[in-house]
Amino acid sequence: MSGSFLKVITRGVQALAFYKSKDILNFESLEYDSVVFPKDIALRAIAEKRGETSLEFMNVWCNGYKFSWTRQRTSVARLGLYGNYINDEKTDIAHFKLVPVDLSFSVWWWSRDFDKLLQVMERFMFWQHRNPNLELKINDVYPVEFDMLFRGVSDESRIEELFDKGPLFVIRGDIDVEAWLFESFSLKTILKIILNVYDNTFTPPELIYTETFEL
Repeated sequence: MSGSFLKVITRGVQALAFYKSKDILNFESLEYDSVVFPKDIALRAIAEKRGETSLEFMNVWCNGYKFSWTRQRTSVARLGLYGNYINDEKTDIAHFKLVPVDLSFSVWWWSRDFDKLLQVMERFMFWQHRNPNLELKINDVYPVEFDMLFRGVSDESRIEELFDKGPLFVIRGDIDVEAWLFESFSLKTILKIILNVYDNTFTPPELIYTETFEL
């Protein structure tokens, strides 16, 4: 696996939030209608991407990366995970070392129609009852599932600018992801075991029996 796995997780949260609100805000595509930027520069970033200042859109950003000491005490964190053989001879097997991290994401939805954002808010609240998980696949083989915890929604609209810049409403949803970071290794496997039996009445001990077991 190459590249940053944190980037993959962020992309996964972005995609889930996008499709949760796609029909309400009439989004066309993930690339066109969303950006991975903080709120303060998201409006500029989406305008440069589209070549215009039209709304509606959404943006996502990870605000915090925290090592999870609670989950570090689990057997998965201490021992890692074993995967499949990585060659036809079955001499090497995939092994994954895991680090537990708690990630804090914020998602912002922007619109000139506040009622649409209220609908997005309601759907966000119900998300915890409708598969609140981030599902990914490692190396296109190993499925993993991260728990998502929803901390609530807040209105970040700048109402005081309503008469100067026109209606522009923004809501923010906060999501914590109990994720794992992966590092893969290749371990040699045991292909055969040789059993030797010695008679200790001799000096030095004498080999009296040997057998080989193929695995």
